[in-house]
Amino acid sequence: MTAKEFFAGSSKEVSNFVTQYSGQVQVTACYTGDVMDAKLDEVYDFCHDLAKSFGSVRCLTVDKIISSTKATFRVEYDKLSSVDELTKSTGVGFTQDLKVCLH
Repeated sequence: MTAKEFFAGSSKEVSNFVTQYSGQVQVTACYTGDVMDAKLDEVYDFCHDLAKSFGSVRCLTVDKIISSTKATFRVEYDKLSSVDELTKSTGVGFTQDLKVCLH
């Protein structure tokens, strides 16, 4: 049974946003700068660029906005080897006001 077949019975929310179900990781972005300056589109772009540095990204979605300074993203790669590369690295990206962590 493929991962896609396994998750086919999952909620519509999951099946609408995920295509292959393998090669996925979840990352958390914590904005550490002035909350008034936080812009989700810039955080998304940073997370996407960080994810792309490990391989071809099939999709990146906002999983949950936890607070005004913290959000989780789900990254799906075209290849499982990209997930291996990410998990072998620190899985962390930084800017002056943003920290993104793999979990």
